[in-house]
Amino acid sequence: MRHSTAYNHKTRALNAIDSLFGVARLCGMTSTEISEAFNRIMADHSKLPQYLKCYLRGVYDEKWKGLYKDSLVFGGFYNGQFYTTHSNHDRYYQKHGITPRQWCEDTHNGVIAIGHYWKTTATYKPFSADLTNKETI
Repeated sequence: MRHSTAYNHKTRALNAIDSLFGVARLCGMTSTEISEAFNRIMADHSKLPQYLKCYLRGVYDEKWKGLYKDSLVFGGFYNGQFYTTHSNHDRYYQKHGITPRQWCEDTHNGVIAIGHYWKTTATYKPFSADLTNKETI
């Protein structure tokens, strides 16, 4: 592949990755949906030299890490309401009178659907959460 062609493909792939993460933040995509979309982007650019594929994977990995830094929050649902373990967040469970013991051990009204959720969407959409009990949320 010529250098100019590889550069054009790299630029298109970078734009696609940027767009993917922008849409993910806006729409609250799940981790699986993001991974599948990235795999499609890489399949569309399968003829790139290996060093560019590795570069694109590195860009993807950094953007993925950035989600945990600024777009996701860890938490779950307790008594039908979403609460988080992040003490600087307005939905921090202790700010709402829930003790650590209740958060961790209450078996009757315990925390369900624990995982990472989008804090950038209007509602807390799951990014990666155990939704085996989602009908009780």
